[in-house]
Amino acid sequence: MVSVTHGNIVEQKKEAVCNSIGPDVRNGFHGAIGKSIVGECGEAIIDECYEETKKVYGTEGIMKEGQFVTTGAGDSDTFKNIIHCVCPSSVEENADEILTNLVYQVLMFCNKSMVESFATPPMSSGILGFTFERCARCFFTCPLYTSDAPTEMQCVVLV
Repeated sequence: MVSVTHGNIVEQKKEAVCNSIGPDVRNGFHGAIGKSIVGECGEAIIDECYEETKKVYGTEGIMKEGQFVTTGAGDSDTFKNIIHCVCPSSVEENADEILTNLVYQVLMFCNKSMVESFATPPMSSGILGFTFERCARCFFTCPLYTSDAPTEMQCVVLV
């Protein structure tokens, strides 16, 4: 089931939520969503994201567009995990393709990890310049929704 709701991502009682961050994870929590995540989970979530980035990508807290890492949810009582994604800017070449692939990779990760419920903002919207319609088009043209791929997820919410 996919639904759309209006609200704050940190108020979603889901197993995992998406956090759109900048490529430099130490400085990537300055948007509205990142600030809400830090407010809900605590400052330590930034360090955890940094360490996970080092472990997964072998970098000093730097990720490329289309990459993501997962962390716990720190002090949050409303969700268990955070998927931190570096989303493309609307002006980047192949931005729609990058975003659609990122959505696919995140949803496949959730499926493989047996995540049953997931909440995400319209990735690449806001300061990255995608309209909500463009975000939705990338989300719903994702191969997971256009194929018969099995999924364990019971609920995906666009916030």
